[in-house]
Amino acid sequence: MKRCRTTGCALLAALGMAFLIALAASGQSSTPSDAAALRALDDQLDAYNASDPIAWVGTLHFPYVRIAGSEVTVFPTAESYIPELSLKQHGWDYARWTQRRIVQSSVGKVHVVARFTRFQASGGAVDSFEGLYVIVLRHGRWGIIARSNIAL
Repeated sequence: MKRCRTTGCALLAALGMAFLIALAASGQSSTPSDAAALRALDDQLDAYNASDPIAWVGTLHFPYVRIAGSEVTVFPTAESYIPELSLKQHGWDYARWTQRRIVQSSVGKVHVVARFTRFQASGGAVDSFEGLYVIVLRHGRWGIIARSNIAL
């Protein structure tokens, strides 16, 4: 490894490192795995906004684990999950990610702490939910394998 011996080289290295740290802190993708995981979350939110349960389960891998409060539920198949799924919009018109931060990442698995907020058409926030999403690459497709949410 060659060392940086000039002020300009050291400054360039420091700026590069600062950029990478800022990129990671902002929840933006810095690797292909990160980008694919964030796309999987975007696909799920699109299905949520469309109230489309088939598209929603298409963003998951099964068995799928959901942790709500202290309750852990394992859904072995999409068919077992669909009856539990409620995408009806009561008092809100759309949802969007209001925060996403990649906290761990590897070639085939990414952990994302994310917050989505549901909004009325007027733009007023209705509620927010923060959770940890575990997204994996399986059979050539990225999908969410586990979620643990906390209502805010």
